[in-house]
Amino acid sequence: MIRGVKYSKGKTSSISINKVNLLRDTVWIDITTKDKKELKGLEKKFKLYSRDLEDSIDMHEIPRLASRKDYTFIVLRSLTDKGSSVPLGIFLSKRFIITVHPKEIKPLKKFFNVVLTKEGKEFFSRGQDFLFFKIASEI
Repeated sequence: MIRGVKYSKGKTSSISINKVNLLRDTVWIDITTKDKKELKGLEKKFKLYSRDLEDSIDMHEIPRLASRKDYTFIVLRSLTDKGSSVPLGIFLSKRFIITVHPKEIKPLKKFFNVVLTKEGKEFFSRGQDFLFFKIASEI
């Protein structure tokens, strides 16, 4: 499942990745998938390393941080309802945050839905780093 929210002209609204314009919009794209093929579109659109995308859905991936040319890649782990944990890959740049995970993370889904409301502009207007820290604190 791929869903996106954009911040433009002081408002948030939902957006598909095909319509993202990184010259104009600031976006958060959230993807829940185990399918590497589904990640190919992201790789091309946002110029992400395929290995980073694959690591985001690798159930054995450990937390880490890597600086890339155009983004920072962060892997965190989030607890599930069943007491296990799943990886959460976060791609952070000046114009986008992309979260990639192999299973649904309920607190992340809940926060994503909040960002789509009027309150969402508060998180985006304070910068991508603020939004990242809020995402990290929610999981």
